[in-house]
Amino acid sequence: MKIAAIILTRDVEDVISRSIQRIRPYVSYILVVDGGSMDDTLRSVVGFADRVITAGKNCKDFAMLRNYAQSQVNTDADWCLHADADELWPEQLLGRLEELLSEYPETSAFRFPRNNIEEPNQKVPDYQIRLVKRSVAKWRNKVHEIPFHREKDRALGLIGPPDCQTLDEYIITHMKRDKKIRDDIQVRWNKVAKPKKQKERETQ
Repeated sequence: MKIAAIILTRDVEDVISRSIQRIRPYVSYILVVDGGSMDDTLRSVVGFADRVITAGKNCKDFAMLRNYAQSQVNTDADWCLHADADELWPEQLLGRLEELLSEYPETSAFRFPRNNIEEPNQKVPDYQIRLVKRSVAKWRNKVHEIPFHREKDRALGLIGPPDCQTLDEYIITHMKRDKKIRDDIQVRWNKVAKPKKQKERETQ
């Protein structure tokens, strides 16, 4: 069973290297969909991503991006691992991916707990569906997108087992972002946005 990883990126040079390097040995294919990064994100994925697609900075429909990405991975990939660029996946999980898929033959999605290290007082991890069967999952909602079962037309997370399995023992780490880098990137975006807004006012 082949697994393709999908990573949506935009200005994540401070975290993408650790994330993609951790995943690379355990998947057959990595597709990066970039939303118009102005930093060194694209340079950071060279040598690790099999393909990079530029979606454009104005695309804010993340469900559409995930569905499009699933259609663009290599055709022999049965499963898609949707990893965020600022997530660090446990190697204990990555090393068992194929074993888990064989262990749960009737499952179409796996949900994992995620700890946010930027929130040290977080008592309960948030749960994210990150591994989905490509032929079954279709993403909905522009923001905070969730996967639905194509045939049952229900959110996979609400259907529960056996369609969706929750594996509490494998915790994904939501990495802390570099504040200085994020501030620098915001300055760059502001410089781009200011002339655009000025032009729009002049044409009104």
